[in-house]
Amino acid sequence: MAVVAGVALTGCAVSPLAPAPSAPAPTQSSDPHIEAALNLILTTSKPLPWTGGSASDWWAHTGVTGIKVQSLSADGSIRAQCCTNGEITVDPASLTLTPVELAAVLMHEARHAEGYRHTCGSMDQSFAEGGAWAISAMAYEWLGAPDRGAIVRAHEFCSGS
Repeated sequence: MAVVAGVALTGCAVSPLAPAPSAPAPTQSSDPHIEAALNLILTTSKPLPWTGGSASDWWAHTGVTGIKVQSLSADGSIRAQCCTNGEITVDPASLTLTPVELAAVLMHEARHAEGYRHTCGSMDQSFAEGGAWAISAMAYEWLGAPDRGAIVRAHEFCSGS
C-alpha cells in the first residue's frame, strides 16, 4: 500500500478490465509525440508518489502491451482509451498535447490497464481510491505541472475526497 499526501491508496473494489498480460509495457513508439511522452515518463528520476518506486518499474508492470494512434471520436473529445488486450489507443487529436499532458494521459490509461475502472461514470468516486484520475493528478504534479494536477483534482471526482 502506498501513502500519498497522507491518503492511503489501497486501490478500489472493482474488477479488472482484463488480466494483466505478462509482456512488459512498451518503451518505444513510432510516433514522435508518444515517444517524447514515454521518454518523459521513463527518464524522470523522482519516485512515483503512488508506488514510491521508479516510473520505469511501474510502467513495465502495468499490463500495457502497446500504444497505437487511431481516431476514437469525430471531434477528438476522447483523448485515449485502454484496454483491448492491454493496448492503449491514442486519438490523433491528442498528439497536439504537450509531452507532459500526453504523459499524464498515458499514465491514466496505464492505470486502467492495471485494472482500475472509473467508478462514477467517466469520473472516479474519489481521489483516495487511487484510480486513473488520481494517477493523472499525481502524474501532473510529479512532472512539475501542479496547476494541471489541481484542475484534475477539482473536476474528475464525484466526491471531494
